[in-house]
Amino acid sequence: MVKKALQIVLLLASVLLIFTACATYVNIKAEVRHDASAGYFYVENNDSYNWTDVRLTLNEVYIHTEASIPAGDIRKIADGDFAELDGTRFDFSTTKPLTILIECQTPKGTGIYEGSSSN
Repeated sequence: MVKKALQIVLLLASVLLIFTACATYVNIKAEVRHDASAGYFYVENNDSYNWTDVRLTLNEVYIHTEASIPAGDIRKIADGDFAELDGTRFDFSTTKPLTILIECQTPKGTGIYEGSSSN
């Protein structure tokens, strides 16, 4: 019985590895600006297609999700809309935005954008 369970686990791991290796990643055309005085991030989709299942990660820990950002759209996101998994909100008065990662689904595969502060 243990041998059969181990075979199933190995089979599932192999399938997952093959699926991961076949995943397509594309660089998306994004522009991200932060207006500290207003307390907003502006995320622009400069691609000719919509982004769906959008996940934005700020400083590697603060997360914000959007169902979609249409092609050519600029999304206005309040600083406090980014939160850690425990619910702690991003606070610009104590933490500066250093990095942002955007992950989303596109017609061409999983879209990726990585940006960092120039300061």
